[in-house]
Amino acid sequence: MLVVNGCTHRTDVSHEAFASNLNAKCFSAQKDLSVYFAATVPNHTYELISPELDELPWRTELAPWEKAFVIQKNEKLKITKIYDRAYGSSGHCWEIFAVRLKKPEVEFELPACWVEHVNDMWFKPNYPHKLKNDKLKLEIDTSYIKAEGCI
Repeated sequence: MLVVNGCTHRTDVSHEAFASNLNAKCFSAQKDLSVYFAATVPNHTYELISPELDELPWRTELAPWEKAFVIQKNEKLKITKIYDRAYGSSGHCWEIFAVRLKKPEVEFELPACWVEHVNDMWFKPNYPHKLKNDKLKLEIDTSYIKAEGCI
């Protein structure tokens, strides 16, 4: 069987040097933040939607958004995975996942990709290719979460 990976794919970059200040690090919520759920196929989607967005990102009627839970102010999150995701001719963006420290069974995506979070991306630089060209580090760029120890 021949499998062809077309326009979209993702590469795990969690252990790259440019991700070292975020990977497996903890952050505290600076206000209540909502995580939404969509019954997408083949995997269900959990996503923290930025309070800056006027409306939820588009979802098909077959898998609409439902509020899953609220991350309370001062609750801790831990980043678990960082991906460089290709979007075909549109380019690349970040996919960054985290868990709640007190309930780590649900992994959710943070606002990191310019495709879904045009108005409020929480990481810089916005595009993965800039790190490879400029030798920068991936950093937090939001006031909604703050770096904090995992203890």
